[in-house]
Amino acid sequence: MRLYPPFVNQVPIRASEDVLSVNWLKLTITHEQTGKQRYHYRFLFKAKYQ
Repeated sequence: MRLYPPFVNQVPIRASEDVLSVNWLKLTITHEQTGKQRYHYRFLFKAKYQ
């Protein structure tokens, strides 16, 4: 199996000044021999203020 975990930090939810920023993660698991996708998940986490 292979894991492909792309992620993006500090993504704004909407275009305004009082916007909430989140961290976004996508996880896709595929079978290494067949290439068939087995699982696909997306997660949003609240980002910390800096």
